Formats: sequence, structure tokens, C-alpha cells
Amino acid sequence: MKINCMDRLTRISCLCLAAALLSLSACRTASITPVNENLDTTVQVKDLPYTTKWKDPKTERPWCNDLMVELDEIPAKPEQIKDVVEQNRGTAYRSAQSLIDEIKKLVEAERDKDAKWTLLDLEASAEKFERNGVVRIAGEVGLTTLFARRPEVLIENVPLDLCMTRLGVQAGLRVNFPRINNPIINYKASDISTLEAIDAILQQHGFERQYTGVLVKGSLALKDYPTREQFIRAMADKLLKAGHDIDRGLPSLLISHPVTKDEQKEKKLERTTVGKPGTPAPAPAPAPAPAPAPSPKK
Repeated sequence: MKINCMDRLTRISCLCLAAALLSLSACRTASITPVNENLDTTVQVKDLPYTTKWKDPKTERPWCNDLMVELDEIPAKPEQIKDVVEQNRGTAYRSAQSLIDEIKKLVEAERDKDAKWTLLDLEASAEKFERNGVVRIAGEVGLTTLFARRPEVLIENVPLDLCMTRLGVQAGLRVNFPRINNPIINYKASDISTLEAIDAILQQHGFERQYTGVLVKGSLALKDYPTREQFIRAMADKLLKAGHDIDRGLPSLLISHPVTKDEQKEKKLERTTVGKPGTPAPAPAPAPAPAPAPSPKK
């Protein structure tokens, strides 16, 4: 039997060409445009507490009263208080805005140029809407590359683990992905943060996630500081320390598959049946073996 070497080579070449065409038809694309690091801080003033105007000439007016809505008198009917405070809130809200702006300016001035974090949010609000209530300033600092917006994120025909790894690298995250279902991802979005893209893809495919070391929150009460200047310094130091913790840490993303409905029912059943009448009691522990009889004395 004669074997034609040319025919064999031809068949091999055709198989190689077909494999190449197949790989081209299933090409993978992961295009993630550079991040815009000019991330603006969100500043907001929520409901502030109220008080009566300071009338004691012998006592110095507390500085934190600047962030309370001062009224000539408190309405007798509780349902009227909200409207009266809303009508007279102008001065207090401007004071709150000015305080937040000073904190923001100090944090930005002392933030390292190479820092990986950004001041995301500053908020002034009352712990509770009430007379002489406590005013707090709260702030958030976060990993810039995770929260900043990108012009476009395009994922085409890429397995989930590779997709998350690529997004994680772009955001400065270490990604931990379990060896479970690994679907093919096709995703496109414009003007979006890496955080939003990751969450959208994982939610679409039924995965859960947990971030570590990417966001730190902190707040302080105005009443705990005797002067405005001391409060500004303390709040700025708190936010700067939070940012340094992000710089020194190892931001990470842990991806896990959610518990199925059957598993949830099984766990719920275990919790509800334990200790109920009619529930079989656990088997008793075996009785200890009797001790050996002492040997007779000689």
C-alpha cells in the first residue's frame, strides 16, 4: 500500500487552516480605556438640627451652633417645626458648606501626589433631627482607579475569570476567583467606573463579591472639639490616615457564587427545626467503658 506524502501534508495544512479560522472567529477582546483620575468629591449638606438664638451674654456661644438652624422661638406644634426650620436654614447650611470646603481643601493640599486614593464624599448632617441635636461631618476615601470613571469598557467573548482579572489589574485589585462556573462575558458600557462594570457583570451572571481595602469611612461630631480650627484639623487627619491605610494595604476582590435557593431552604429548615417538639433528639453519647477492677494486693 502506497501513501502519498503530498496528500497527507495537504490534509494537515487544511486542518491547521481550519483551526486558525476557528480561533479567529472566536477571538477575545478586552478593551478598557484609561481612567480619568480627576475624580470630584461629592459634597452634601443634609438635615441639620435646630436651636433657639443664643441670648446669654455671659457665656460664649458654642461654635457648633453655626451649623444649627437658629430660630427666635420653637413652634408649639411639632408638625410645624420642619417647615419653620426649612424656611430659616440658609445661614446654617452656608456655614456647613464652608466647613466642608475647608476640610476638603486641607485634605487635598496634604494628600501625596502619588497617592492611590481620592476623597470621594463629604457630608454634614444631624445624628437626629431634634432641638440642640448633634452635628457630624462624615467622609469617604476610596481607591481612585476603582471609583473613577472610564470612557468605555468593552468585553467580548472573554471567560469570566480572565475578564475579572483584567478589570482587577486596571483597578489595582488582587482578584480571588473560585474554580467554579466560568461563563463567557460580553459587555459594553460608556462613562462607567470599574466598580460599576465589575458589579454589573457579576450580578448579570449570578455571582457575589466582596471588596477589601478599597473604601474607608470616618466621621466626627462637632461638639467634641472646642474650636472650629481644631475640628477641621482633626477631620482632615482622620481622612488622611484613612487614605494612607489604602496606600499601605492590598486592595482585593473576592468573587463567590451565591447560595442556591435549595441551599437557602435547607439552611432555613435546619434553623427552624432545631429544638422544636417532635424533632428527633440527637443520639446519646456512648457510656464510658467501666474502669478495670483493681488488682488484688499481695
